[in-house]
Amino acid sequence: MTTKEPVVKAQGDAAFEPSLQYCLALARHVKAAFPVLLSRETWSAVAGSTAPDPSALASEEIATKYLVPNVAGQARLSAVLEYPPSKWLLEQEMEARGVWLPAEAPSGGPLPDVYQAALAQNLKGVCFSGGGIRSATFNLGILQALAARKKLGAIDYLSTVSGGGYIHQFLASWIACENLAKVEEQLMPLPGESTRTIWPDPIRWL
Repeated sequence: MTTKEPVVKAQGDAAFEPSLQYCLALARHVKAAFPVLLSRETWSAVAGSTAPDPSALASEEIATKYLVPNVAGQARLSAVLEYPPSKWLLEQEMEARGVWLPAEAPSGGPLPDVYQAALAQNLKGVCFSGGGIRSATFNLGILQALAARKKLGAIDYLSTVSGGGYIHQFLASWIACENLAKVEEQLMPLPGESTRTIWPDPIRWL
């Protein structure tokens, strides 16, 4: 039975914690991959020619001494090991959902692939591009079309940038103040199936 390695806590800046936790996870991949998938040459290019082999180091030391202060090294190793920060974030999400549980992996065996776990969930996402108020207005129309088909509740992720972020926060705030079913009913365009005869205040205010 394997024991979990202690987690190194970030000191001072709480915003540093996710970066540290990613480096710890990447360090564990480094140790597991060396020397088959990760050559000594590549490791030396990141850590320096005098650095000990990863197999001789604890994950905490790899993370704090060789990865945290070396962003370029993180990028190089994440590419070689196919373990970018986005994959680490997905692992946190799937673990929180209870569908990717590393603690249940066989002792000493590989972890299940998180991409396969996410695929099996049939999750759906919508992306809103930027473009200022024009983008926000266009994306409002997208939301209205989804609401008219009662599909807002089918969205698991909403990723936005710039002007798309305006409508994202507008929607998130509105749902937080009321609820998804009521927002969906009020978002339906007029004329349509909605029982409303005027636009709701949030849309008139926008």
